[in-house]
Amino acid sequence: QRINKSSDDAAGLAVSERIRAKIRSLDVARRNANDGVSYIQVAEGGLNEVSNIVVRMRELTSQAASDTLGNLERSFLDKEFQQLRQEVGRIIETTQFNGTKLLDPNEQEPISIFVGATNRGTNAEGEVPEFDEGEDPDFLTIDTSDLSEMTDTIAAIVEDDIAIVPDASDGTGTELGPDGTQDLFNRIDDSLNAIAGFRATLGSVQSRLDSTVTNIDISSENLAAARSRISDVDYASETANFAKANILQQANLSVQSQANQLPEMALALLR
Repeated sequence: QRINKSSDDAAGLAVSERIRAKIRSLDVARRNANDGVSYIQVAEGGLNEVSNIVVRMRELTSQAASDTLGNLERSFLDKEFQQLRQEVGRIIETTQFNGTKLLDPNEQEPISIFVGATNRGTNAEGEVPEFDEGEDPDFLTIDTSDLSEMTDTIAAIVEDDIAIVPDASDGTGTELGPDGTQDLFNRIDDSLNAIAGFRATLGSVQSRLDSTVTNIDISSENLAAARSRISDVDYASETANFAKANILQQANLSVQSQANQLPEMALALLR
């Protein structure tokens, strides 16, 4: 360290400490961004399985819509259909991150992630900037407005009393569901589209967070280098000075040794 106390370089110490504080804040911002990625991955994992289940439900509906099957065979298919409906509802209800339900719009607000340290503290005029999650560049917000639309469309196939068996014993493949087979297909397709839309939102935010982490790493590395140039010693220069001092010390000892030998040589001549 070139600066070990304020008297070594008062101005340099002040600048160095501010940079150190910002580096530490950026390290936390990196963790926040990575936590945001984990949050999204948990939600994405749940939605991926929901999408797989809904695709299977559509497959069963397509099979039951054919009149080559009787209602007895349709009832067998419906057993799996009903279990899949219940599982979709369970995944929506239980997918959580740190105690927060990720896919329940009743408990979900826009998620703000603090991912920077660029404008914290006083500015050049001594003013303290206010926190504004909507405008502050240090806040990255995950928009959950599509979540309500997605859960509403999923509820149309989970909460309503639907089945892939006609109500009438002599019903045909066009009479599945409460309002007909076409309506059932529409509900399933709407759910798939809504799930894909919200997954696209999550994926885009995760991609942005990955870029955020990379940028934070670069900023932290450059700030660390800047602080080092201020507070750390110039090792090459100090090493050269150390070698120079050793050479001068050895030369001084050699001169003194020769000087001490001169009186003895004079006495030898007198003998």
